[in-house]
Amino acid sequence: AGSINGFQVDFLVDTGATFISLNRPTARRIGLNYKMDGTQSNSTTATGVVPVWLVKLDRVRIGDIELRDVPASIHDADFPDVTLLGNSFLQRLHLERQGGLLRLTKPEP
Repeated sequence: AGSINGFQVDFLVDTGATFISLNRPTARRIGLNYKMDGTQSNSTTATGVVPVWLVKLDRVRIGDIELRDVPASIHDADFPDVTLLGNSFLQRLHLERQGGLLRLTKPEP
């Protein structure tokens, strides 16, 4: 669990995803006007090439880690079922695997 722009969102960590990826219902629920504010593009997924809108999220929070201006892709569909926490967020953190646990920490400046 975490939040985007202050709205609670359930995330699935996806180290294979380039961006945080949201579906249309989630984007609408948290007030993203992606068709006006985003740039239309295409994304290659497991099901093929799909249209997406690229946006920047003001604030993304997981636990006590908050990052600003995080790139994301919005799928104008009900897919993905859960918001994917991709590398646009993860690459800014230190990831450490401890058995079946993935620990995310923010590097010291």
